[in-house]
Amino acid sequence: MALFKYRAVAPDGTRISGLKQAPDLKSFLTTMRSGGYAVLDVREVKSRPRSKDPKKVTLSAIEKSQVFHEISTMLSSGVPLKDCLTSIAGETSSSMSVVLTYIVDNLEAGISMSQSMMTLPKAFSPVEAYIASSGEQTGAMEQSFEEISAYLKREAQAQAQLKTAMAYPLMVLVVTGLVIGIILGVVVPAFSSLVTLEESSLPLAARILVSLPTALKAGWWLLVLALLALAAVFRRVTSSDEGRKKLELILRRMPVAGDPVWSGALAKFCRTLGLLLEAGIPINQSFMVAGNTTGLASFKLAAAFLERSVESGSTISAAMQDSGVFPPLLYHMVFSGEKSGKLPAMLAEAARYYDSRYEEGLKSLSQKIEPLITLFLAAIIGLVALALLSIIQAVTSAPL
Repeated sequence: MALFKYRAVAPDGTRISGLKQAPDLKSFLTTMRSGGYAVLDVREVKSRPRSKDPKKVTLSAIEKSQVFHEISTMLSSGVPLKDCLTSIAGETSSSMSVVLTYIVDNLEAGISMSQSMMTLPKAFSPVEAYIASSGEQTGAMEQSFEEISAYLKREAQAQAQLKTAMAYPLMVLVVTGLVIGIILGVVVPAFSSLVTLEESSLPLAARILVSLPTALKAGWWLLVLALLALAAVFRRVTSSDEGRKKLELILRRMPVAGDPVWSGALAKFCRTLGLLLEAGIPINQSFMVAGNTTGLASFKLAAAFLERSVESGSTISAAMQDSGVFPPLLYHMVFSGEKSGKLPAMLAEAARYYDSRYEEGLKSLSQKIEPLITLFLAAIIGLVALALLSIIQAVTSAPL
């Protein structure tokens, strides 16, 4: 059976569009005309051959957001899920096509979409799979897919904001490294070869500058060993959740940089937890997934603490207060949500608040770090220029 995408005029004069299976194009047209439909446009939808292993495919948040929105829209129009996925697979990127084709094959084998998503951890997060499963169980798949789309869209926006905020500082750091490398590797050696004075007769800054390239060439292996040692220590510390938590708490206390990092994690935790609870996911699974999505060990450990505390009879707000990770504003908002019976809505409101703090923090970080990096670059170049000028002065003032 072939799948055809069409636009047509119904017997009552309304314009419709959709997908329909038929043995071939002639049979499709015959069936439509016999039903009184005037076909305006029709084309066969062909799925692309699977060239990759779907379990190794990764997908971007923005691409998944668009696809889930398209699926939701088509489901709302009455198009069956399998036809939705087949249609989108024929029009999207190769990676997404491989994943959707895999899901369609599983649907034909009696495996639900959420179960297929669970087997693709690189393509879909547990949050997406759990929400899809909830939609399958409640019969509100279009609403669930729209919620996933909105969730992923917000995650993509947060990632884009972080990249935008860090683009200029990273560019300046790269330029600084290149400038220092050119000065030490090209300018200073070339300039030093012109100096005929004894090194001891040069000013201190000039002596340091002239000897630095030679010292780096002779002792580069010491620098490499030091970097490897630092990397080994860092890896050892971050190999455990407790070690990572200590580093994260240090980062949290850092001026300027700490607030956006923590606010972003709080926003993601609240948004994920609220979405899962709204979908009816068991609270222990919701804690676990929400903690893992933040990417911070502090929240992963806090989620495990919340799970144990709630199982012991504590309220979520009280457990948050005892965890030492969540700020007073959040656990007071959660307490209000528990009291009113609107916890998911209150968590969504908290997520919006911390999203705004995250955005403001990134702007502040970018505004404050850019001039600091510029001043650092200017200071490096200025010191080198002064050292070179002192060499020139020493050469010109030396007796012939």
